[in-house]
Amino acid sequence: MRGDEDPVAVELKLLLNVGVLLQAVARLALPPKVYVGVPAHCKILKTRRKHIIKLFRMLGLGLLLIDPVRESDRVKVIRDPGEYQPRQSKPRKQRLLQEFNHRVGDPNRGASETRRGIMTAYR
Repeated sequence: MRGDEDPVAVELKLLLNVGVLLQAVARLALPPKVYVGVPAHCKILKTRRKHIIKLFRMLGLGLLLIDPVRESDRVKVIRDPGEYQPRQSKPRKQRLLQEFNHRVGDPNRGASETRRGIMTAYR
């Protein structure tokens, strides 16, 4: 806390997993800004960085990378917390609507009609 500013919560963890995310989301009820701080060498950030940052954006959480070895820039802010505003994708929306419009009913009438076969949307 600084002066009259809103408090900021920082969860410092050694690993990034679902439990940490649940704990951080629970903290959102108290201060408006919550950061999760993990070591810079966190394995999941090396393999799924883009997806992790998107998840943090969706949850409204901030992400800090901490590197105790470096003398300068020990803490790097990857993502600041904020409200989630999804980006709309017109091409993806068009493809979804086009697929929906091309579908024609579901001839599956239940268990009594299995002799003729069941047709699904994935066939």
